[in-house]
Amino acid sequence: VVFSAHMLFPLLPQQGGARASTATVSVAVADHYFAEAHWLDPEGGELAYLGLTMPVRVSTDYVTLGGSQYIPHTFSMAVGTNDIRPSAGQKALPVKPGQYHIRLLIDGRLEGLAFFRILGGTRPAVRAAPAAVTTTGQSPLWQALFQALTSTSKPAK
Repeated sequence: VVFSAHMLFPLLPQQGGARASTATVSVAVADHYFAEAHWLDPEGGELAYLGLTMPVRVSTDYVTLGGSQYIPHTFSMAVGTNDIRPSAGQKALPVKPGQYHIRLLIDGRLEGLAFFRILGGTRPAVRAAPAAVTTTGQSPLWQALFQALTSTSKPAK
């Protein structure tokens, strides 16, 4: 399951309801944000948690909308449905039927919600990796195929 959030952060904060001047825009230490995603199962248990500091972007990446400048960022992560991904902070598999949700927090404030469902029923068995194909002629199938391909006998009329 993949979760991606495409976000725009204001470059300069609004002051008193008026737009701040963009004439002296510069990158400051405050131009970074901390984003975190909490993945919760249908009962509210934590499935995964990942927190990332959104790095400062170069000014050529800024987006201007309505006369104000914004810093674009993308927060993206994925959890496995057949395997646990520790690098994504995954602690369990989403095996319980029901509605799961993801809470996106930016600097500790809830900024977004996403949902996905796991349907009930039996899960398909995870298949083992296929065995390597041998060319040694040891398997009966290989022997029969080899015999058929190399046979010089002509079909009977």
